[in-house]
Amino acid sequence: MVNVSSQSTYTSGRAQNYAKKDAVAISALNASVPLFEKRLQEIRVRHGKDGMRPRALTDSEGNFLRDASGTPVPARDANGRPIYQSTHVQAYCLIQSFGHDELDPHDPESWTIAQELGRTLAEERFPGHPALIATEINGRSGCVHNHIVVGAVHPKTGKSIDSNVVTHSRLAIAHDRVLAANGFTQRADMALKSQNAEQAMAAARAAVLADPASAALSPSHRQRRITAAENAVRLHRDTSTSAAQARESRRLREFDRYQFTERDRLIAADLGMAPPAERFSEVELEARVKEALSDPRFQSWDDLSAIAREYRVTIAARGQDVSFGMMLLQPDGTLAEPARAHVRRGGRPGTNKGLGDGFRRGDVEAAIKRNVRAHEQPQQRPVEQQPSAMHLEHLRRIDELAAQRRAHTVELQAASEAAWASAIGQSQQAPEPTQKLEPVQAPHDPRPLPYKRRRFVAPAPTAPAVPTVAFRSEVRDLPATTDTLRRRLNGLAEFEERWREQLPDTPEERIAFEQQATEIGIGPKLLEYVNGHLDPELQARLTQRAEQAVERQRAFERAQRLKDKMPALERDAKADPLGIRGDADKCREARRELSFETGYVERIDANRAAGIYTSRGQERTAHLRQKNAQRVAQLDGYEPSRETSEPAATSRTAAQQRLLDKQMRQRRDNQKATETESQGMEM
Repeated sequence: MVNVSSQSTYTSGRAQNYAKKDAVAISALNASVPLFEKRLQEIRVRHGKDGMRPRALTDSEGNFLRDASGTPVPARDANGRPIYQSTHVQAYCLIQSFGHDELDPHDPESWTIAQELGRTLAEERFPGHPALIATEINGRSGCVHNHIVVGAVHPKTGKSIDSNVVTHSRLAIAHDRVLAANGFTQRADMALKSQNAEQAMAAARAAVLADPASAALSPSHRQRRITAAENAVRLHRDTSTSAAQARESRRLREFDRYQFTERDRLIAADLGMAPPAERFSEVELEARVKEALSDPRFQSWDDLSAIAREYRVTIAARGQDVSFGMMLLQPDGTLAEPARAHVRRGGRPGTNKGLGDGFRRGDVEAAIKRNVRAHEQPQQRPVEQQPSAMHLEHLRRIDELAAQRRAHTVELQAASEAAWASAIGQSQQAPEPTQKLEPVQAPHDPRPLPYKRRRFVAPAPTAPAVPTVAFRSEVRDLPATTDTLRRRLNGLAEFEERWREQLPDTPEERIAFEQQATEIGIGPKLLEYVNGHLDPELQARLTQRAEQAVERQRAFERAQRLKDKMPALERDAKADPLGIRGDADKCREARRELSFETGYVERIDANRAAGIYTSRGQERTAHLRQKNAQRVAQLDGYEPSRETSEPAATSRTAAQQRLLDKQMRQRRDNQKATETESQGMEM
């Protein structure tokens, strides 16, 4: 069975590096192998398709992750720098694999045949495009397979490859055509699926052309309908294909996708970037379960469940059956609990369901009994054995060391008694010490202890130090219904373990606090979900941060509404130059409010970037005081600094401020009237 699959990539350099890594045979079309990536770059630059843009982080479902303000979170490398990706698809990667019964991995002639078939497929399907064909045999299955990297941009026309060309149905039909032209026989069931798909495409094309409504369409519109109808055709299993063959085909396709993702993960790890999330593969799950069942440490179901996690799988008994789940690595390095689609049953005997033999409940219980027997045998063997000569020599040496320690202890006691007697004799002849110190009573001797003997007293034993246990956040134990929620809960748990009882004080710590909170995506819903399980001080700080984000969004919406009204207000003000209807005052007031809201948003953004969080009332009051101080300063004829703005505004009420604004407008109108009179007198 010969399979073929395709995938687009925005990084052609990584794809061709991976293809060249373990190739046993390699060649190129319309380019040279050493300079293949340079050739693709020249083509993209020549046709203006070499633009770059920051790459956004995505969750397991492919949705963009956004911060509290709704901005996509950019992906960053290990040094915190943003990761950029191409604005256009740079290449298409194809994998063409051959079964063991078709090409022998150990025969160099088979490598040559695979090379020729890969070159023919690239020439027939992508004429004129540069292509790199690398033949490998190092996959998990050990089959001969080709990695075909095709440049997406045509060297002459500059057009990119139409993604409809590489749909699975069209690619499989073209692939079978290439195999037949080169005398390579495809398996009957695979060939029949391609034939059925080709007939279905022809019928869909004819149905669109026969539709009376399509006659009135333009040729391009009609062609788009035909393409959409052909894309709807899938490679369905025919009735002659058994369920086992269909399942094996699905598993191989699934494993091909898993290998694609593992390739990208290895490349990202080499470059120090955040790797994509790991894919599920039933073949990989079976391999991990076999490794876990071969571990000799477990002797019960509970032990097996705990040890299986070391192999990134979950094993649990389910009635008369057993379930196996695959834990997938996330971009942040954490392990996600198996989703419902990533769990497989072992299957009950006679049902032809589940993973089958080797994974049923009886097989797991047999592994448990094997380990129990292996642990019981070493416990009985030492009882029956006699101590060896080496063991007896070791015991004799221990007795000698014990006797030496006892003799040394006797010598120390004798020296202590001599020092005791000497100290007593000196105390009877010497005068009383000037310092008044109470003697210390020895617990083993009732005689009084003189002052000079104190240096021989050992210090009182202290209580053993209690080992400190690392704090573990309660957020880790909360249930999660999705992989995204689990990722955020794990990030919030690490965040609490980092900042608990040491909230940021310095500007650098506040900036780091804000950056980590933004990367995790801590918002009101997440805080509400973990309420009661988070440190109270940290919960209050994060709640204040979320309220600040809500206030920023409200101010931004108010500014947008004022911007939408400003054109109409300005037109009304121009239509009423004498100010009879008061449109000029309305326009002036709206402009002042717009300036206030815009400055308010900028103030919140500046505080947010510096890690400064305030409540809604405090933030708006401080900004209002600053604006009022600036208005008062304009009336007085000078521009205040930021430090003196707040005290100047606190002494004026809203009524006083309106009066000052009115005086300022009158002063400006009087000045304009004076200038007009002076101009009239000059004329």
